Amino acid sequence: MATIDLFRKIILLSEGACDQDFPHIVIDNNSKIPDRTAFILGEGVNPTSMLIESAVKLVQFGAQVLVMPCNTAHYFYDAINEHLIAKFGVDSVVFLNMIEETVKVVIESGQQKVLLLATDGTLRSGLYQEAFSANGIDTVTLVEHEQRIIMRMIYDYKAGVREFDVDFLRQIVANGEGMAYVLGCTELPLVFEIAELIDRVINPTEILARRAIEELI
Repeated sequence: MATIDLFRKIILLSEGACDQDFPHIVIDNNSKIPDRTAFILGEGVNPTSMLIESAVKLVQFGAQVLVMPCNTAHYFYDAINEHLIAKFGVDSVVFLNMIEETVKVVIESGQQKVLLLATDGTLRSGLYQEAFSANGIDTVTLVEHEQRIIMRMIYDYKAGVREFDVDFLRQIVANGEGMAYVLGCTELPLVFEIAELIDRVINPTEILARRAIEELI
């Protein structure tokens, strides 16, 4: 569903009057890639080789811009990118980094503090925290019991659940008054849409869609 969300956003944000005006999009929706969070937490299979395989297939098919609609998978971004450069050359493909692009948007917003909502894997990786810190931005995360609820929402959405504790999400947003709210998991924008709170947050999926379109223009 996160992949569909990105695909839909690219289409909706593209300025096209007919079919031929829209970008040519190729998707490798490989649901067999092992759970990224599980591996980062030391509890699962390393997904790196399968992520690389997907990236290589897309480039061989003709893709010039690659995007990966999974924040947690960016833990493996460098390994994938290094393989692409070694195999195809430095300038063969643009591989957008969702984390970096989101941090740029937060910097441009002038915010000095963010509340990061993400998987345990993304939080453990420190990808967002390190990038924000390097730019003088403080990162706040949820307390343990709140993080467990967010993780359950993420995996419930993957499992087909579409009813969530909206009051909990509203309270999270209210408690973070004065901060930017970054949805560091691509299932969370879908959950926040259900809760009608999507206009209150920074959505990396939408940021990635906009950047992909810019690269294709």
